[in-house]
Amino acid sequence: MEYTEDDKKVLNFFFTNLDKPIFAIKNMHPEVWALMQARYSRTREGIRESFLKLLKGDLENFQKLKEDIEKTECGVNSEHAIKKAIQFMEKWVLGYGHSSVAEGAVVGISLEGISILATKVVEDNRLCSFIEKSTRYVSFDNSSFYIDEDLKNSEYYEEIKEYLDYLFKIYLDLHEPVLEYVKSVAPKKESTSLPAWERSCAARRFDAIRYLLPTCTKTSLGWTVNARQLAHGISKLLSHPLKEMNNIGLEIKQEAGKVLPSLLKYADRNEY
Repeated sequence: MEYTEDDKKVLNFFFTNLDKPIFAIKNMHPEVWALMQARYSRTREGIRESFLKLLKGDLENFQKLKEDIEKTECGVNSEHAIKKAIQFMEKWVLGYGHSSVAEGAVVGISLEGISILATKVVEDNRLCSFIEKSTRYVSFDNSSFYIDEDLKNSEYYEEIKEYLDYLFKIYLDLHEPVLEYVKSVAPKKESTSLPAWERSCAARRFDAIRYLLPTCTKTSLGWTVNARQLAHGISKLLSHPLKEMNNIGLEIKQEAGKVLPSLLKYADRNEY
């Protein structure tokens, strides 16, 4: 396909090349990318051609987009393309159940201050990537752990808190003696630098004592997931018997919905 100079200026902002059969997308709203990817199943056109046609559906907006790209190297959004994409999602994904479209929209989510137990519920999803605060490399303390409000107001709270404090005390008390033991059984080799050896010993120490950490210990997690799986994950969290999971599900739906407004619209509790 022959492109005008204006076409090239806009397309080069969103695609890594205009003349090769393999290319990557950039600077594109995830719902627009989901729509573009879904076009493969509905048209013979390539994505670049489909995207250009979508933008040129509103020539005034296309011209404004070109001018914005000329002024900046990042942060440009095409309001027209996003609006069209969301209209498509409303009709085909929500109206006709064409849910595979949501496979193409990927979002990154940060979850901080959630329990170790909650990370296991989140991580029980397919086709996702996770990076969790490592109990093998990071020292934890008893400054924060999750306790359900009902439990906190119950007659068992003081007893449970006593056990938690006891576990953390043992965990902290073992830091130095276990580290010394590891160093004694794994002496530094001449080929290993001192900082590398010390990091290795510290990791082995934490690896040995991390099983003392109760699963209510608060931690952090990064989650990269496509919209279809995220909607399923939100439903699982909202349907979980534990209140913390329900709260996490609500917060994820609210925050991720700011990025994927149509694809997560009907993610909800599943009574079954």
